[in-house]
Amino acid sequence: MACCGKMICSGCINGIVNKDMKCACCKALPPMSREEVVEKLKKLAEANDADAIFQLGMCYDRGDSGFPQDNTKALELLRKAAKLECAKAYTNIGIAYRDGKGVEVDEEKEAFHYICGGYINHENEDSDVNALYNLAKVNLDLGDLDRAVFLYMSASKGGKNEALDVIRELYSGGYATNGQYMLALKFYQEYLDEIKSDQRDKAAALSDVFRYY
Repeated sequence: MACCGKMICSGCINGIVNKDMKCACCKALPPMSREEVVEKLKKLAEANDADAIFQLGMCYDRGDSGFPQDNTKALELLRKAAKLECAKAYTNIGIAYRDGKGVEVDEEKEAFHYICGGYINHENEDSDVNALYNLAKVNLDLGDLDRAVFLYMSASKGGKNEALDVIRELYSGGYATNGQYMLALKFYQEYLDEIKSDQRDKAAALSDVFRYY
């Protein structure tokens, strides 16, 4: 949320849009226009808010919200956010090294940044599930099946349903055990049970953008 820099769930977003609800974190009315959002993000970024810096970096990465597409500027901001321990920033730097966006393709640096994104502040559950998923694919491509399955299971525990799909495929092909697949299913169901709410279900029914399962 650009009003305070905190992340809120899809249910709260839907509530704000449809009920003019105040932000669940700061209790303020959030900015509603794209211009207001960008100005708030810039102010938060000036105050060294890691997530705001990350979001601005992604605006340059995509070339949206009035920002030109600029891989160099995007990486500059993503690296700044990463230094402030933004896990998602590490993940997207890894993607840049994978795709050669503003840097030379480098598989070692790609994997390194996924590792950082997947395990930064891991004890506080502040890792990026997409980093775990991407790192699992790197290990799968390298032929390290045990490590890949472990990482896909970790991503499933964090709610990455695509990771569960891969484990199902690995199990069908004889590369993962029935126990591993069942445990991944258990992890994913526990995640859904933990985040389930009436508000989120209402949001999911309105749009696939808000679907969390």
